[in-house]
Amino acid sequence: MKSPLFFLSKLSLRSRVILIIVFVQTLFISVAFFTMIQGEHKLVERSAKRTYLMYATTVADAILIHLMKNDLEWINYHLTNVTRDEGVMYVTVKDKNGEILGSKGQPAEFEKPLMEKEFFRIKENNKAKVEELDRHPGSFLHERGHNFLVTVPLEENSSFIGAVHIVFSTKELNQAVIAHGWRVLRLILSGAIIIAIVVVFVDRKLKGTIKKLINVTGKMSEGDLSQKVDIHTGDDLEKLGNSFNRMAENLLISRKKLKEWGENLEQKVAERTEEIEKEEQKLDRIVSGIGAGLALINKDFSLVWVNEYYKEKLSLKDDKILGKKCFRAFWERDSNCRDCAVLRTFESGKIERDKIVVKRENALKYYNITSTPINDEKGNVIQVLELTQDETESKKLEIQLEHASKMAALGEFAAGVAHEINNPIASVAAYAERLALILKRDALFPENESEKILSYLENIQYQAYRTKGITGSILDFVRKKEVAKVRELDINDVIEKVLKLVELQFKTQKLNLRKVLTPKLFCFTDKDQLEQVLLNLLKNAFDAVEEGGEITIKTWQDKNTVFALVKDNGQGIEPEAIQKIFDPFYTTKEPGKGTGLGLSICYGIMHGLGGNIEVNSTPGQGSTFILSIPVKNLQGDEDSYVN
Repeated sequence: MKSPLFFLSKLSLRSRVILIIVFVQTLFISVAFFTMIQGEHKLVERSAKRTYLMYATTVADAILIHLMKNDLEWINYHLTNVTRDEGVMYVTVKDKNGEILGSKGQPAEFEKPLMEKEFFRIKENNKAKVEELDRHPGSFLHERGHNFLVTVPLEENSSFIGAVHIVFSTKELNQAVIAHGWRVLRLILSGAIIIAIVVVFVDRKLKGTIKKLINVTGKMSEGDLSQKVDIHTGDDLEKLGNSFNRMAENLLISRKKLKEWGENLEQKVAERTEEIEKEEQKLDRIVSGIGAGLALINKDFSLVWVNEYYKEKLSLKDDKILGKKCFRAFWERDSNCRDCAVLRTFESGKIERDKIVVKRENALKYYNITSTPINDEKGNVIQVLELTQDETESKKLEIQLEHASKMAALGEFAAGVAHEINNPIASVAAYAERLALILKRDALFPENESEKILSYLENIQYQAYRTKGITGSILDFVRKKEVAKVRELDINDVIEKVLKLVELQFKTQKLNLRKVLTPKLFCFTDKDQLEQVLLNLLKNAFDAVEEGGEITIKTWQDKNTVFALVKDNGQGIEPEAIQKIFDPFYTTKEPGKGTGLGLSICYGIMHGLGGNIEVNSTPGQGSTFILSIPVKNLQGDEDSYVN
C-alpha cells in the first residue's frame, strides 16, 4: 500500500503548497475551535454554579417552612422530587447538631468529610457556598463531568437551625458540549477534504498544460527561441500560451539586435572607460593640486570625504579621519567653531565664509574657510563642501608689507627729525662744551659751585650727544645701514650701566627693583643699541606701574642664546593691542605721552642684531618683555658690523 506522501509527490508544487496551506489552516481552526469550546464550557460552568446556588436556596426556603412545622414526612417527599431533577445527585437535610433529618441519594466516601466541613463552616458564618467536589483530568471534555456541593443554611429569626446539602453533576452539560464540538469539527474536516479533492482535480487538469510550457521554456533556455506553445483550452491558459509565443518572437528579434550591437559594445566600453579614467585622473590632479583642503561634511559635522591636502597636512589615513567631527579632526576642538561657516551654510543654504587662527607648532596659522551647500532634489541642504585655504604665508607677507610701509613712513619722519633735531642738539652740545671751558679758565664761581655747574654741563653734553646718537640710530635702522658694531660683552655690565642712568627714576616713583642676574653671561651684540633697547623698555615700565610698584630684571642662558627679561606689575596690555605693539607710531599711552616709536625701534634693533624681542601681558597684572641675543658671533669676527 502506497503512503499519502507518494501521492503528494505526484502533485505540482502549487498544489502541494495549497494542500499544506489548507492543512495548516485546518489545524489552526481546530486549535481555535478547541480553545473556543474550552472557553464556552467555562462560561457555561460559571452560569451553572449560579443556577445551582439559586436552585438550592429555593429548596432550602421550602424545607425551612415545613421544618418549622416539624413536618418531616413532607420534607422527605420533597427531597424525592428534588433528586428527580436533572443534574441532582444527592440531597440531605441536617438539624443544627448535624443530625440527618432527611436524605435522598448516596454520597461517595470522599465527599462525606467535605460535607461535614461545610456544615460546620456554614454553622459559623450562615453563608451559602458552592464547593467543587472532584474534577477528572480533561474533565471539560469528559463525559462524566464533575460534581459541585451546594450548602445552604436554614435560619429561624436569624438563628441557625440546620442546613441543606445538594450535590449537582455536570455530566449532561459536558455531553451536550462534546456533541456540539464533534459536529463542528466534522464540518471543518469535511470542508478540508473537499478542498483537497478540488485541488487534486484542478492539478490534474493543469498538469498537462504546464508541462508543455515547461518543455518549451527548457528548450528556449538552451537558446532555441523558435519554439511555440500549442494550447487550446479556451480559457486563460490558452491566452497565457499565446502571450508566451509573442514574448518568444520579441525575444528572438531582440536577440538579433543585441548580437549586432554587442559586436561593437566591447570597443565602445573600452573607449568610454578610457575617457572616464582620464576625467577621473584630471579631477584628481585638480583636487590634489588645488593647494587647499577640500572636505565633504554631513549635518552632524562628520567627515565623508577629504582630499589629499588634508591627509598630508594631518598625516592621517582615510579610515582614521573619515567619520570624525570636522572641528575635532581639523582644529582639535571639542565643539564647532565660533561663527562656524559650515553651520551657517546648513542654516542659510548659501555660501558662507569665515577666518580661523590656530596655534600649531608654536606658530600662528591663518586659514580662510569657504563652505558651499550641496542640495537634494527638493533644495534641502544635505551636505556642505568646505574649502580651507592656508593664508599663513600671505598673512606674513601682508604683515611685512604693512611693516615696510610703516618703516617707509618712519624713514621720512626720521629724516625730518634728524634734520630738525641734530643741528640744535649739536649747538647745545657745543655751547655746553664752551661754557665748561670758560668756567675752568676764568673761575667765575666759587670752587664748590663751579664743580656742580661743570657736572651739569657734562651731563648736558652727554645727553645731547646721546640724543644725536639715537636720531642717527633711527636713520640707520630705517635705511638698513650696517652700523651696529657687534662685539663680545657681558650683558650684565650693560644692564648695570642702564640701571645707574635710571636710578633717580626709581627713587622718584618709589619703585622696587628686583634683579636676578646670572653671572658672566657673554654674548655678541652692540652695547649702545642694547642700552637703547633696555632704556626704552624701562621707560615703558615706569609709565605702566604706579607708585610703590615693582620692576624685575632677569638674565639667563639657554644653549646658544642669552635672555634678558624686563617685567613690571603695571596695568598690562590688552590682547588686541599685542599684535600691533611693535608697529611704528602705535601707542597705548595718552596723547602727548608717547610717539609710538620706542618698541618699533627696539624690534628693529633686536632683529638687526640677530636676536628677537617677545612680549607677554595680562591686563591688570603687568607685562613681560624678553630679549634673546646669540652667544656666538654670527659674522665670525671679533668686531663685526651687521645690519
